[in-house]
Amino acid sequence: TSHDVPKDTSVPPPTSPKLAQIQELMAHVHLLQSQKEELEQAKAKAEVASAKQLLHLMRERRTPKMLKQTCKNN
Repeated sequence: TSHDVPKDTSVPPPTSPKLAQIQELMAHVHLLQSQKEELEQAKAKAEVASAKQLLHLMRERRTPKMLKQTCKNN
């Protein structure tokens, strides 16, 4: 018809409300995933520190007992 306007393919079509909502949700997903990775790294570091502290405490508790036993044996 004479009223048809040729499409301009250089301009992206306007985003629909659903598409905008999906894009927003995807942005939230990516943010949460990066936060999850950061928390998992922090958890791993905390577990290592906790294990080192536990070993240190166990060694401290064993040392006095071992010294007493050594003194008794001499």
